[in-house]
Amino acid sequence: MIRLLLFITTLYPVSGWANSFVAPTRIAGVSPGDTYQRVIQQWGTPMRCSTRGSTQWCAWENEDELFLTVGFVQQRVDYLYVSQGYSAEATLPFDSVIAMRQLLGQEDVYSISENRQRTRYTYLASGLTVNFDDAELIGYGIGQVGWRASGTVSEYWVQGRQICPSDRCPFELPTNTPKPEFAGASVWDLIQ
Repeated sequence: MIRLLLFITTLYPVSGWANSFVAPTRIAGVSPGDTYQRVIQQWGTPMRCSTRGSTQWCAWENEDELFLTVGFVQQRVDYLYVSQGYSAEATLPFDSVIAMRQLLGQEDVYSISENRQRTRYTYLASGLTVNFDDAELIGYGIGQVGWRASGTVSEYWVQGRQICPSDRCPFELPTNTPKPEFAGASVWDLIQ
């Protein structure tokens, strides 16, 4: 009987049961807010860096060609992204959207790429963003939540409401250029 109950609750989580997953607040020993120097001490010299706007993006790659990417603003970690499988410590405990939603609930922000292959799910309270390509988990990020970094978004949903495409869309599609009335705004400004 106990085995059957465990099997059933694994497939169909019982409402009200405690959720043991806590969204990551650090990746491979680095957290949002850490200094550039601290990251270099932890991970070594990055393979490459580039600057977009006020953010400096740096990347580290492992022997399996999986990567860590960090966005620095004013020499502090603003956002971290890691490929699924980069290390055991940095691997999420789910591999599908269904399993993710069973564990984390409904996402706050959902976006779809122009080619409809990449989907991104963001949980604002934790700053966790999870990426899937063709329904395969490819990685996740933690930190400051902003607009979708890619210029190829075709749909943008906030708390179950489609924001893009629509007249309420904060940026020109597909370029991701913010409209003048949304300059300096973030996804938090779309929440009612």
